[in-house]
Amino acid sequence: MNNAGFAVHGGFAETPLEDSLGVLDLNCRAVVTLAHAFLAHARPGAALVNVSSTLGFTPKPGLGVHSATKAFVTSFSEALARAQRWSRAGRTPCSPRSPGCCPAGPRCPCSARPSRPRPTPRAA
Repeated sequence: MNNAGFAVHGGFAETPLEDSLGVLDLNCRAVVTLAHAFLAHARPGAALVNVSSTLGFTPKPGLGVHSATKAFVTSFSEALARAQRWSRAGRTPCSPRSPGCCPAGPRCPCSARPSRPRPTPRAA
């Protein structure tokens, strides 16, 4: 499970470049590196879980680089899903507050976070 990440809060232009590049390195480069290492040795039935964030879908001002890296994690995971469809191992992108997001089920750190109740479908 890839569940590392950090963010630097503040305006993009006011944030030191090295801080933004550090966010990119951990939130993107580390995910790619660890996914590659895992999939190179994965056994049949193994699952790769990359923890993303809802910020990847709804960016927040002051967290532009972090939000962009989480969009990368989601997109990268989806690309791996398609590429791995016929291979030995699967992958799942996992966003906090998305119940049942990964094969770890209730052990998933995302599942431990409270989620908003889903609306009950109404009959037409």
